[in-house]
Amino acid sequence: VAFVNQQNLTWSHDNLDPIMEIFKLSYIIVFNAEQNEIYSQKTVHADTLNLDFSSYNPKSAPFKEFFHVQNGKFIQCFLAPIHHSSDIERKGEPLGFLLIGRIIDENFFQTMEKITLGQASLSISMTHSSKGEHFHIPLSSLEDKIIGYIDFFYTPSSILFISELQNSIALTGFIITLLAIFLFYDLT
Repeated sequence: VAFVNQQNLTWSHDNLDPIMEIFKLSYIIVFNAEQNEIYSQKTVHADTLNLDFSSYNPKSAPFKEFFHVQNGKFIQCFLAPIHHSSDIERKGEPLGFLLIGRIIDENFFQTMEKITLGQASLSISMTHSSKGEHFHIPLSSLEDKIIGYIDFFYTPSSILFISELQNSIALTGFIITLLAIFLFYDLT
């Protein structure tokens, strides 16, 4: 809370900067009550964020997850008001805002593919594949407009099992056929 009023770079280095590495973030930005940026840290691959907070109302949605598109990159953002510790119910005016964000990149999709055992992709419209199962997650902007989707395509586990079984049976049949040919030539 005190950091919003008097920017202490030692405090930010000790408390904010480590969060970037721990949570694999691309951005940490602190804004004052007037929504002016007072502290910013970003990774090498991240561009400076250009956000318009005019539609953000901390009273209606104090904690906000949203997505932002900039320079062809989708960025997942989390925005939270900073209140004085005595304002437990968060009814007073915020002293500032904390924004953290990460670029949705190939590492994100690899993690999602491990979790869903399928294929993940980013799209602007809802597209459906005729193969396997499909589900999508809409990506809403700060203004609550859908700006894209994360699509997940996966093959049900029973089909994966049958496919693996077919491959195993085919390999076993091939080995038995080779063994039979070898024995036939060896015995004749």
